[in-house]
Amino acid sequence: MSLIPISLSRSFRQPVRWQTGVARDAVRCLQAGQQLHGYTVTKVVEIPELFTTSILLQHDKTGAQHLHMARDDDNNAFSVSFRTTPLDNTGVPHILEHTALCGSRKYPVRDPFMKMLSRSLATFMNAFTASDWTMYPFCSQHRQDYNNLLSVYLDAVFYPQLRQTDFKQEGWRLEHENLQDPSTPLVFKGVVYNEMKGVFSNSQHLFSESVQNKLMPNHTYGVISGGDPAYIPDLSWEKLKEFHASHYHPSNARFYTYGNFPLEEHLSYINSNYLENFQQIPVNTKVPKEKRWTKPRSDHITCQPDPMAPDPDKNTTVAVNFLLSEITDPFEAVTLSIIGTLLVDGETAPFYQSLLIPQIGSSYSPVIGYQGYTYEASFHVGLQGVHPHDVDKVKAIVDSTLDKVIEEGFEQERIDALLHKIELSLKHQTGNFGLHLIVSTASPWNHDGDPTDSLQVNKMVERFKHELNNNPKFLQEKVKQYFKENPHRLTLTMGPDKDFEAKLKKAEQAKLASFTNKLSDEEKNMLHKEGLELLELQMAREDVSCLPTLKVYDMESSVKPEPTNTVSTAGLPLQVCIQPTNEVVYLRMISNMAAVPMELKPYVPLFCEVITKVGAGPYDYKTTLPTDGAVHGWGMNVDTILHHITRNLMPSKQVRFGGVDRRQLITNGRRRLWPAVFQTEDMLLGMTILQKTCSPRSKIEGGSLIGMKGKSQVYGNLESGGSDEEDIAQRQGSHKVIQHFQEIRGHLLNKKQLRDGARRSQSDNIITKDEAFSPASSNTQYELPFSVNYMSKSLQTVPYSQPEHASLKVLSKILSRKYLHREIREKGGAYGGGAVCGNGVFSFFSYRDPNSLQTLEVFDKAVEWSAEGGFTDEDIDEAKLSVFQESDKPVPPGQMGITHFLSGVTDFMRQEQRDRLFAVNRENIVDVTSRFLLPGKSPCSTSFIGPSNEAVSQDDKWTVIKE
Repeated sequence: MSLIPISLSRSFRQPVRWQTGVARDAVRCLQAGQQLHGYTVTKVVEIPELFTTSILLQHDKTGAQHLHMARDDDNNAFSVSFRTTPLDNTGVPHILEHTALCGSRKYPVRDPFMKMLSRSLATFMNAFTASDWTMYPFCSQHRQDYNNLLSVYLDAVFYPQLRQTDFKQEGWRLEHENLQDPSTPLVFKGVVYNEMKGVFSNSQHLFSESVQNKLMPNHTYGVISGGDPAYIPDLSWEKLKEFHASHYHPSNARFYTYGNFPLEEHLSYINSNYLENFQQIPVNTKVPKEKRWTKPRSDHITCQPDPMAPDPDKNTTVAVNFLLSEITDPFEAVTLSIIGTLLVDGETAPFYQSLLIPQIGSSYSPVIGYQGYTYEASFHVGLQGVHPHDVDKVKAIVDSTLDKVIEEGFEQERIDALLHKIELSLKHQTGNFGLHLIVSTASPWNHDGDPTDSLQVNKMVERFKHELNNNPKFLQEKVKQYFKENPHRLTLTMGPDKDFEAKLKKAEQAKLASFTNKLSDEEKNMLHKEGLELLELQMAREDVSCLPTLKVYDMESSVKPEPTNTVSTAGLPLQVCIQPTNEVVYLRMISNMAAVPMELKPYVPLFCEVITKVGAGPYDYKTTLPTDGAVHGWGMNVDTILHHITRNLMPSKQVRFGGVDRRQLITNGRRRLWPAVFQTEDMLLGMTILQKTCSPRSKIEGGSLIGMKGKSQVYGNLESGGSDEEDIAQRQGSHKVIQHFQEIRGHLLNKKQLRDGARRSQSDNIITKDEAFSPASSNTQYELPFSVNYMSKSLQTVPYSQPEHASLKVLSKILSRKYLHREIREKGGAYGGGAVCGNGVFSFFSYRDPNSLQTLEVFDKAVEWSAEGGFTDEDIDEAKLSVFQESDKPVPPGQMGITHFLSGVTDFMRQEQRDRLFAVNRENIVDVTSRFLLPGKSPCSTSFIGPSNEAVSQDDKWTVIKE
């Protein structure tokens, strides 16, 4: 029996906590020119649409800038960023970002950043390297934790140790392939080196990077800030330290604080502990404007062939790219962003109609639309999966489409819908709202723009409406100015070269030879000795008592309740959660797939992909939703869920769908449209639209497919439905597929079935067991032409409600932080790896990993280490903090009650799980390791994505899939 319960997060009119003025009132008294703790206030701005009061300050002694966003939000945020403008491809800012976090003057331990992940309740911790800035942000709700992280971050950026061993580990080094055998060849190793090899294994990354480098070639955007593996070995340790001295200085720094913690305490701490120790220096990091071209240019690059391309003859990517205006003009930036969205987003967009509908290519080019993250913004449009003979056709279509837009303009309905979406985005509240604000304003502020201007969205939108009302051709004139009459235009094409990978390997070997051929035997012996010394450092257990930490007893003993109420409406169970959602409604629905016949289940992911792109009822695909209420975030997706009540796992597949909109719009006929899909003559066109949105290559972006594949193998291919969407679209005719869709609609969206399903008592469970399921063990490689691997191993365990789950959760953190990080990242050179405990599944993983089978051995050794009790009581406490860090993250109003809705986990069950976490001890962890993770104890699936592997191909235990 199919069942669709509904979750509805509704708004009420009581004051939102962010509208209350405690934090904002504390700073509203400040005035420009006022001095505070070594700073001078330069500006105070109210931003009512964001419920914030912003204060801009400048440090008197160093010139450092500081932006504080006062908002009554407990989840406080901090960041310090630097304008980092490299002029070569060695990746110096990227490697410095890594190395700065490997120990500092106050915290001289190896990798305090990673260690703080287990000693903190941070809701976010990371570091970013962009094309022209490097940022170190974190978020926390806990005041002491915030202060701890503030100390670690500031000491890391201003007083890093920058040891040569850390540079070799994180950047690059020459080391014997097998460190224990000095007769093995020397090779390049290093975390960033392997990371960037993984990045450039992806042709989409290669194309996007090349667009920027060639469109803006004259300064920092003409190089690769993350580093090109061909040039990373040219970076010396001395150059790294020089870059730090010239770029990581307060005179080149921008500080950001957000939330309800007092501004004066932030300023006092930063000034007295760090900034007052520096003097202002001249900073030479400004990015100049690109010298404008007098005529358009064209260029071509090559890439490795795509084995997943549906049509091997249609293997070319082409994009037309325009350099626009400076992003420091906020109104021009907003206007061009709106134009970019109108041109390419949605099925009715001009370029969607002219490029995708005619089936010239498979999908948009890797970089598409307006991009505002460089000093001068850019716009990109093109296609991938194009026949080489059609490149000129694509270029001609781009020109003719722009001509048509200049002549006819944009439909007012689409403009209104987009403005409505902007309105909703302001009302929509996320858990890490402060982080979102700083990332969104980082680029204009980095180039000396006023960060408060770019945040005043309502002001920009009102001016936009005013300009449009005064001049109906306002947008058309902008399109003509920035696109039609703009000679700074690059057409870039990319085509496959069957020898691409071989050429890269040959170049790498030549680079390696240039280093090794001139080494004496004594120097080679020294490299071997240094490698062993690095290994010894990596294996040594450190005294980390200098690092600040919270304690388990600092944790709240009780969960924060998420009250919900279940009522019945039109015969359907409706979960209502009253929250301060700013008059926005979040509607979610679930349909269980148990009633869908087995032969139709492989089509359900495709059904979900296309359903929001076709007509429904009286609307064709162009006007599915009335223009008075364009919906933000409507869609469907398929999930595999596990029954959490019984000890025997009950896997089931479900379809989730819903959306976000204003309260008065979301209930006005939205649900009535769902059963009306695939009933119009518009269906065939909808299938055409779908085929243009399927991009098999993008589904393995960064190896993201590996987790799904690994889990699906454990569950007998339950997760993937048996086939990928693009395979089905190719193998079946569109009319046949649409016929299957109509059948699926009858099972998933039939109201009669919904009424049947609604007749349940409170004790009934919404999950129906999938009888076709049986646990399966397997070993599978998905062979793709990557230069690195993405490894995964999953084992069946117990669901959330069982007593052992808490111990398994703690175990996953111990293995990740205390064993796998050291073995996979520090020693193995992978970009990352770890273990995760889900609902009934325990998984190991690594990504951008130069190793494959060796990493699987590491997974096995990690289990042995845990079964032997190789961890300490302190490790257990730190792991518990990591678990609490996840469970105690802020829940935004639109997500309140969602755990109960999706999985049936109640507040009582969450409290029971929390009590068990507090009680986990050494015996519990050794016990669950031995019972569930040792070989032969549980169904186990191993899978990985990576290049051809001789050992795997010759082993009958492995299945190799060449997609």
